[in-house]
Amino acid sequence: MKNIVLLIGLFSFMSCYCQNGPGGVGNTSGNSILQLWLKADSGVSTSTNGKPVSLWSDYSGAGNDVKVSGNAQPTYKTSDLNGLPGIYFGGSHYLQAPASSSFSGTRMSMAIVVKDAVKGATICISDTKVNNEFLLFDNTAYLHRSSGNFVNNEHHCASSIPKDSARIVFINFDGVNKEISYHLNGLLSTSSNNSAGPGRVLDVINRKITLGQRLAFTSQEYLTGTIYEVIAFNDTISTLQKGNVESYLRNKYNINNNGCGNFTATNEITLDNAIEVFPNPAFNKVNIKFGDETVILGNKKIELLNSLGQVINKIESSINSNSIEVDLSDLSQGLYYLRVSIGADIIVKKIIKE
Repeated sequence: MKNIVLLIGLFSFMSCYCQNGPGGVGNTSGNSILQLWLKADSGVSTSTNGKPVSLWSDYSGAGNDVKVSGNAQPTYKTSDLNGLPGIYFGGSHYLQAPASSSFSGTRMSMAIVVKDAVKGATICISDTKVNNEFLLFDNTAYLHRSSGNFVNNEHHCASSIPKDSARIVFINFDGVNKEISYHLNGLLSTSSNNSAGPGRVLDVINRKITLGQRLAFTSQEYLTGTIYEVIAFNDTISTLQKGNVESYLRNKYNINNNGCGNFTATNEITLDNAIEVFPNPAFNKVNIKFGDETVILGNKKIELLNSLGQVINKIESSINSNSIEVDLSDLSQGLYYLRVSIGADIIVKKIIKE
């Protein structure tokens, strides 16, 4: 048996601190590309099931809290997805942050976890009119310059996901080249971008953030559905960064393809029984046992991730090793993930450190 001791040095600690955004992308200083981070399990004005939500706090550090008063408040839902809460928009609700420079440019990326949100405006980031919009509406992504002047993309298999199944939406908006890259559960849309009008580039202008509605506030544009998490960056992000954000959300909410996606669910399920992690919960150490010959002999990459999906340690393993003991004594109590890669196959195991 080969013993591996996990040492988190000062440099590694500082690196994790500097990139403490979701999946290690951006940070929560308010000055990085991460400019919006809403998560229903924290920062909500209520934690009581069925109660109205007046405030959803932004964890990006940019101060883009979304709020509303009166009858327009959405509803808090406890233990709704993988034991985590969500915010339900019932066709007459919205939350909004005032105009700011956070998304004043012409490019951005967003990742959203939603369920039942197949009708209405999930999110609109636009100027004080219905112009210069980054928009997700009726499951279609829009770069909307002005009336009759837009580019959009409707994902080719969005309708294959059952209405009551959650999905991870990821969109890169490029308002300069007028292009949209739209992913559902990791799968890139094969639908062509459609366009109308003269194709003008979006203006550089301060924009409001609105969940559940557009700034037109017409009755047919209200969202009916539940939002669990919203992450937005003020520029397009790389494929690697996108994968890190999706991995963080997938692990947190336990989301699979659900009829439309490119997550490696089949490989993970096939190999899952080939790896045993024990004890779990664990105190000072955890053992990884490889029970399948192809796994024992394979070239393995083992990583330890924190609850945000950030890699905090890379663990070396002998090619022919059938078990590893991992020292957890230097880690704080909480949730961690072990990610084992064998070729193109990936296995993710949750670990609770007590």
